[in-house]
Amino acid sequence: MLPGQERLLSYPWNSSGAYMAAPEHRPSWVRVDWLLGEQGIQEDTPTGRAQFEQWMEGRRLDETDPEALKVLRRGWCLGSESFRREMLPRMEGKLGDHHAGELHRASAETKKGVSQ
Repeated sequence: MLPGQERLLSYPWNSSGAYMAAPEHRPSWVRVDWLLGEQGIQEDTPTGRAQFEQWMEGRRLDETDPEALKVLRRGWCLGSESFRREMLPRMEGKLGDHHAGELHRASAETKKGVSQ
């Protein structure tokens, strides 16, 4: 099977398995009522969970446009410019080696601009 063709349930790092599981098999902290309800699924039943999985798989396939995903792969901020300006000062002293160089540069530029 080609990458991206596997069901979401096959990815161990996501929580879809917990949401698709029967109530007695999911962690107690997982709340599916609001999530199913947002999709018009009124009951936490096998049929309802299958409908939810179909919706999730459809959303995943809809989100394969490389241009639409470019901002996620190349940027660090998914908000407006004012949100970005608000967040940068809050990051001072909290960035590690694992953070992107772009984020380090933006944070340093903000710090430099504030101190002048």
